[in-house]
Amino acid sequence: MARISLRIDDGRKRSAAGILHDILSCLESHGPSRKTRVMFEVAANAAVFDRYLEKLSRAGLITLSRDGRSTTLAITEAGRSLLRDLECFREERSRYLQVYGDVYEKLKAVVAQEAAPPS
Repeated sequence: MARISLRIDDGRKRSAAGILHDILSCLESHGPSRKTRVMFEVAANAAVFDRYLEKLSRAGLITLSRDGRSTTLAITEAGRSLLRDLECFREERSRYLQVYGDVYEKLKAVVAQEAAPPS
């Protein structure tokens, strides 16, 4: 499976889940929106953004309504459900990383004590 990612301000790449979250979150916050507005809101280039829209649309997570040259995007109930799951995942991941960091620091301190010469 090809991995698609975009750079964010600090130079790191956003994960596919992060980009999907940003698109769904924008639509949930603003309601049905023009494609260009969402693209700028999530800071994506047109080619990559279109690939994500196609995936979201095929999965039934958003709807695309075309009116002439304009495309309006809207989140579906399935999209809202996935957005809630992604937000829960982000919260759990954040808690996990905090606990992992705390445990790592404690283990580092124990190893440092063992490595220190006896007094």
